[in-house]
Amino acid sequence: QSDRPYDSSFRNILRLSDLRSALTTIKNLDNLRRKFKSEGDAAGLRLARETALRGKQTVNEIAMSPKSDSLEKQMSIEISEWFSVWLQTPDIFDDWVTLRQMSPSFVEKFGRVRVD
Repeated sequence: QSDRPYDSSFRNILRLSDLRSALTTIKNLDNLRRKFKSEGDAAGLRLARETALRGKQTVNEIAMSPKSDSLEKQMSIEISEWFSVWLQTPDIFDDWVTLRQMSPSFVEKFGRVRVD
């Protein structure tokens, strides 16, 4: 529909089933954010932010669900933290998440998983 110019950009962008797909999601959102920022597109920027907030809400719900197992809860908490950092300081996210993946607490929980 022509009245929904952003649909194709955001369709199926939220993939949060594991760390790798969540990181790809955030990087895709960041690419859109950079594009919209360079174009001065305030509506696109708002949609990128709202989509990230929706993703964060989704993983927070998984983390709180009694149906989620321990690993699902830990992964969801981790992904929620990633969304928080990206929402607050998107320009440093790539460096931050690289360092985070090397941190002892990350390695202890998830092993040496390079998710970039």
